[in-house]
Amino acid sequence: DDTEVLYRSVRNKVDFYKIIDGAVKFSSTAFNDKGQRPSVDRAALRNAPEDTKLYPTDGIAQILATEVRKVEVPVKAEDPATCFKVDVIYRPVPADNPEGEKENPAHSQIEADPEITIPRRFEKIKEALARAATRYGWLVEPS
Repeated sequence: DDTEVLYRSVRNKVDFYKIIDGAVKFSSTAFNDKGQRPSVDRAALRNAPEDTKLYPTDGIAQILATEVRKVEVPVKAEDPATCFKVDVIYRPVPADNPEGEKENPAHSQIEADPEITIPRRFEKIKEALARAATRYGWLVEPS
């Protein structure tokens, strides 16, 4: 659903956000992901936003699914008419997963189609996500 709220765990580190005039401004670094598919949790499937934290000192940012889907980044800089289709894909983590990750029935990933092969394109997507999250500020402040 376009109105669905998504939670993102944000590390309590200086390069992930700044406080400017009393308001948080998220950096694109807040949406880093080595696989270029940032993880988010579906709020509707979480008992509390704090359950999204990866580390106890993390904060929680939020964005709406519609904002993810509105991200427009050209696949090639020289062809601005052809953009990645960015979406939220539901990918729950089962309890018995082979990677040994913690079970997470709310887990989803922000993914692009076609798959991103140029790091600068992913940076543009992260910048758009950070701008969207900045509009809301902290849902849960880091400690």
